[in-house]
Amino acid sequence: MGARSRYNANSTARNGLYLLTKPKDGGLLSSSSPAWIFLAESLALPTGLITAAFLTRTLGPSDYGLLALAGGVITWLQLTVTTSLSRFAVKLVAGDPEPRGVVASLMRLYLASGVIFTALVALLAGPISAALEEPRLEFYLRFYCLDILLFALAQGYRSVRIGLGHLRRRAGGTAARWLLRMALILILVGAGYGVTGAIAASIAASIAELAVNFWGTPRLLWMPGRVDLRPMLRLGWEMAATSVCLRLFERIDLFLLKQLGGDTATVGQYAAAQNATFGASVLMATLSPPLLAAITRALRVGDEPLAREEGRKAVRLAILLTPAFAITVACAPPLAVLFFGAKFAPVGRALAILIAASGALVWLSIVQALLMGIGRTTMTFATTAAMLVATTLLHFVVIPAYGMNGAALATFLGAAAGATASAVALARQGWMPFPRTTAIRAAGVTALLLPAAVYWPAAGSMALVKLAVLLGAWVLLLPILGESFSSRASR
Repeated sequence: MGARSRYNANSTARNGLYLLTKPKDGGLLSSSSPAWIFLAESLALPTGLITAAFLTRTLGPSDYGLLALAGGVITWLQLTVTTSLSRFAVKLVAGDPEPRGVVASLMRLYLASGVIFTALVALLAGPISAALEEPRLEFYLRFYCLDILLFALAQGYRSVRIGLGHLRRRAGGTAARWLLRMALILILVGAGYGVTGAIAASIAASIAELAVNFWGTPRLLWMPGRVDLRPMLRLGWEMAATSVCLRLFERIDLFLLKQLGGDTATVGQYAAAQNATFGASVLMATLSPPLLAAITRALRVGDEPLAREEGRKAVRLAILLTPAFAITVACAPPLAVLFFGAKFAPVGRALAILIAASGALVWLSIVQALLMGIGRTTMTFATTAAMLVATTLLHFVVIPAYGMNGAALATFLGAAAGATASAVALARQGWMPFPRTTAIRAAGVTALLLPAAVYWPAAGSMALVKLAVLLGAWVLLLPILGESFSSRASR
């Protein structure tokens, strides 16, 4: 009996720790690791555009605005729960040579957080809908809140895998999520289930992502081992608070636009513009957590030169992406009509501004990962909190005067100021040389292509052709000037 029990315990440990013993996939920019995450996360861009275009045309501005409000509340809480833990979890797992107990305790913490916030939304759905002056929102919030728990568990698996460097397995669940979400939205909303069908599709997609993760490592939630995380949480509260502030910054414009006079249709138009900038979220999810994990692991083993090189490669990549954001900003207004329909034509200018803001947020995410990796968590929290407060105050000034364009402008100014302040803080650390040659070449590419993006007239499907041609020119010009997206870095 005792031998049998010991065998079962050992079997459970082996199943639960398969993830912990599998060899790591490599460094941040190696060909075998983030490429898998990038490919999986990149599915969010085409699937997101397809579903947004379908939903805006099928639901119309008013119902789409209602879905955006419900999704805004739930998504903000989901990201608040998970991202407040994710950077802390990634750094904790990556920094521990024997992470068994840490992993077990973190997964239970994700589970508890998901349960608490799911119950909280179910209880407060009525007051939230009353505050936003949308009675129909109460039912949708109570239904949608089921996704918080599912998302929290899936993100727990994500964080553990990133911390350990097991990036390919993490990509599989992400791919399943985006593909199934798109397919079910097209089926359910197309069948006439409206907002309820869109919410059901999102919940089913979270179940699929969790199932893929659970299939590979089913024992993480109850595997042997436990660590008291309270002392570490006290040390990591600044990382959690930074993530909460950043998530609130990304959603506060939508809620304040509704509170400061915008009707549901206007909120729907603005939400469509926000969804069109989801590619930046893909880049942030692809680069920032693995960068934090890579630097933490390198510093843990005393390899500071490797940590500096990983950081410099990430900064260099952000510089090379700058021309693409500039080109897309110039092409944005006609693309809004193409993707979302004529009823969403007023959103073109706001879309252009939000794309610029998303470029600044990519910069901010990378620089914050570097600062956290070298232990400057107080600096990142102070910068992000100041950015949130200043931008919120600015919203109260510009939204009543300029509506959705004012909300977008305040978001851009806040993101640009936060990214600049964080970059200055990193430069003052003297931790890594700035890739000046890459910056000069990227500026040259921008100067060559931006006039064509501004003055080349294009409408309808030609707007998409114009964007594709200019982005293709951007990709071709970089190697001609001596740059590439490979891990080889220019000085």
